[in-house]
Amino acid sequence: MVPSSTMPHLTCNILLHRDPEPPTRVLLIGDAPPHHEGKGNKLQELVVHESNKVAGGFVEGGVLSTDYRAECAKLKDKKIKVFSFYLHSGARKSFNEISKLTGGESQELNPTDAESLIHAVSETALEDIGGASMLQKYRAQYRP
Repeated sequence: MVPSSTMPHLTCNILLHRDPEPPTRVLLIGDAPPHHEGKGNKLQELVVHESNKVAGGFVEGGVLSTDYRAECAKLKDKKIKVFSFYLHSGARKSFNEISKLTGGESQELNPTDAESLIHAVSETALEDIGGASMLQKYRAQYRP
């Protein structure tokens, strides 16, 4: 499961990626929406691990140093799309927004259906490799 504080860490790792071919997409799988309080606001609802509260941490002094919208803007600037897969309907709205902000797509993922995850990963990889036409062929053959 993806903790709701993952977007800043995810973005940091992607932007520090030194491969000559940077990633073009990210798969985000989670069961909870990101923090809604927003950058510069005090975290209200959840208990945060102490490591995130230290100087330079995500929630230094209990105040959010960033938020998912700011992180999405960084990813979009680098042309990195986020494909979001939510496990619970409570994460639908924010995961849809994350994907929309970065040019990706969002959908529900059924954790009891192994095929669901296989299709999700295959579809994002095939679209990256062969574009929309390859994705359409895959969907026509395996997801009628």
